[in-house]
Amino acid sequence: MESPAARADRLLRDVLGDAQYQRLRGAGYLDLPSSRRPGRVYRLDSLGNLSYCDPGESGFNTTLCVQPEETIPRDDQVAMRYLLVTADEERLLKTANPIAFGFVSLARALYHDFAQRYPRSLSAVMATTVITFFLLSAMVDGWALAHAIFHRSLAAGALFLLFVVPALVGLVLAAAGVTELARALRTWRARRATREPV
Repeated sequence: MESPAARADRLLRDVLGDAQYQRLRGAGYLDLPSSRRPGRVYRLDSLGNLSYCDPGESGFNTTLCVQPEETIPRDDQVAMRYLLVTADEERLLKTANPIAFGFVSLARALYHDFAQRYPRSLSAVMATTVITFFLLSAMVDGWALAHAIFHRSLAAGALFLLFVVPALVGLVLAAAGVTELARALRTWRARRATREPV
């Protein structure tokens, strides 16, 4: 009797065809061009991870999280994600959660976490408040450090120590925002360049 893993492997070979199946097993991934987004390339690896790279991006920075409702063999997940990219990309884009290191994705994750417990409007206010607190903590901590150094203020030194941890989180959020803005600008320039006639 054939095991579920063996059936999944056979199904994956049937879905991909021999050439792509061998490429996936040999290289460990497949690069699949988007039919909906000009210049976008999806990368599907043999573990089932799916990410994409838009024009102007230096790597596959965004991962798409799409999960089956029940536990299935890994090769079935690879086949499912392959078919979503190649046969139903619109559905993929509607259902998958994009995950990337960036300000928007961190804010979205925070909002999503609150939204599981509270109404949407309250969740938005709570997420905005938390993010604002961390960003302001970074500014307060910078001021307190400068004040403690230049004015030898013990109170400013205590304030610095009080806000050092939230300030570090604020710096991470700020770095994520700058990174995301730079990536969006590079992507916008690359897309614009592909549309302009040479």
